[in-house]
Amino acid sequence: MAYCTNCGNYVEDGAKFCGKCGKKMSSSSAPNISSDSAETKASSRITKRETVYEGEIHKCPNCGATLSSFVKSCPECGYELRGAASANSVQEFSKSYASATNNSKKIDLIRTFVIPNTREDILEFAILASSNIDAGSYTRGATVVSGGVSQQEVSEAWMAKFEQAQQKANILLTDDPYLEKINKLYSDKKKELSNAKTMSVGKKVIGGIFGNDFIKIMAPFILLMVLMGVGFPLLLGGGEKKLEKQVKQIEAYIAEENYDAALTTAYAMSDSYSNSWSETRASLINRIQNLQAKKEGLSEANAGKVQFPAQTLTGKQVSDVVSILTAAGFTNVTQEPVQTDLLTGWLDKMIETKGEVEEITVNGSTDYTSGAWLPPDTPIIVRYWK
Repeated sequence: MAYCTNCGNYVEDGAKFCGKCGKKMSSSSAPNISSDSAETKASSRITKRETVYEGEIHKCPNCGATLSSFVKSCPECGYELRGAASANSVQEFSKSYASATNNSKKIDLIRTFVIPNTREDILEFAILASSNIDAGSYTRGATVVSGGVSQQEVSEAWMAKFEQAQQKANILLTDDPYLEKINKLYSDKKKELSNAKTMSVGKKVIGGIFGNDFIKIMAPFILLMVLMGVGFPLLLGGGEKKLEKQVKQIEAYIAEENYDAALTTAYAMSDSYSNSWSETRASLINRIQNLQAKKEGLSEANAGKVQFPAQTLTGKQVSDVVSILTAAGFTNVTQEPVQTDLLTGWLDKMIETKGEVEEITVNGSTDYTSGAWLPPDTPIIVRYWK
């Protein structure tokens, strides 16, 4: 028995040429079978050479061209490749997930699953992930726990794997109509999950406030004080003292001819205590503006116009802002509540102070100049939190 010294192929005894590569066999390659000597056997013994192939070569089933990794169609003939094995893996994963006995095992399955490469398989997984992300688990009163893991944690694991699938789709499926479907599924579910988390936080805040024993005990007494009108006179007395101090400060600024500071202080006065204080405030503002105009010399270009307050008005109470603008001489001032989102608007209202001014538009624009001279009938809208 002999082997070719060129390719290592087995050669029949006595053959003159290799049957595989055609190389001529030397005399030593065809030993004499009748010789039993050890020397003859040693000379005929040739080491066998082997070529070992590892891994798989994937070829197009249509044209036979060699395929690279992560391709959705053959680069030679355009044949669309379908990942039958991958599709089966999604189905097998779905079955394994459905048979998992607790949430801990479900999370392990989700985290270890390998996202397939073809568009149909990625879309199938995206649909599977979207249907298993339970946004309602964030708003339910009781947390569902199985195997020491909550349903919220399972949803988080699904969302993380869904994001991985979405990122892979954006890399592999450029300009593919399937990509739009996958991205829409992802964005819709992410928004749903975000809204659910926001509502969950709001419920916890409300529960923390109204679940407090002190609030439960004191709420009736606070309500009774308001109904009896006890609190209002106390606040009124303290407020009037503050107004008296502000008037004295304004008179001091006027004496120093520091009209900007005097006007700012006058605008900051609240007119919600009584009609007399409202008249006092309006009179002071008008007096300061006249003195300021006289000192600076009112130009003909500003004749018949009124000056927009130089102070910051956003963040103040809407009644104060309207009074400031009216006292300045503006005659077309309206107020509107801020329009909020149906889902998250209630949370904004909890965070923002009721009656606080959010924005002001002058002639339909929020980009106005403080201290500018404008016609008295300039349309001004004050938007506030209701």
